[in-house]
Parts: sequence; C-alpha cells; structure tokens
Amino acid sequence: MTVFYEWDVETHADGNSPEYADGEVVDHRFCASFKEAVLVASRPAPTNFRWAVVLVRDDDDRRSWAYLAADNQMPSFFSDSGGVEYARVPTRFLQQTQ
Repeated sequence: MTVFYEWDVETHADGNSPEYADGEVVDHRFCASFKEAVLVASRPAPTNFRWAVVLVRDDDDRRSWAYLAADNQMPSFFSDSGGVEYARVPTRFLQQTQ
C-alpha cells in the first residue's frame, strides 16, 4: 500500500463569519514541513477565521487527519472523515511536534 503524508494549515471559520458555518474548512496551505506549518499558523488568521495545523495521511483506501492540539500535542492516531481512528501516527511525526 502506498501512503503519503503532508502537513497542512487549514483555515476554519470561527463562528462569526456570515458566509461559513463554525469550523467549516475554507482554505488549505500545504507545507513542506512541520516547522513551516507552525510558522504559517503563528501569523494572525484573517478576521472571522482560525488556523488548524494537521498532518494529512493518504493511502490506497482513504484520507485521514491528525490535528495538532492547541498545546502542540499530536494525537496517536489519524481519524477518517467519520471520526473513526484509522492508522497510527508514525513516530517520526510525533517527534517533530515535541
């Protein structure tokens, strides 16, 4: 099975936008590294939006996500679009966030 990983900084509506529902993803900034993603997310988000740093996992079966918590903690598992834990986050990515 082929597996690809990519860091992304998603732009989420914060609940104050007249156009988007709270938490709706409206944009992506794919990054070459965790360091770059954190740098992007350290800048002020546009008005009515917030950033979410996420490691995206694509394989032959599905796409899944591991969202970085506010304290820069990475979950142990990726979750699919239904919220079901799908695959373990590789150690190398967990180490990058520490």
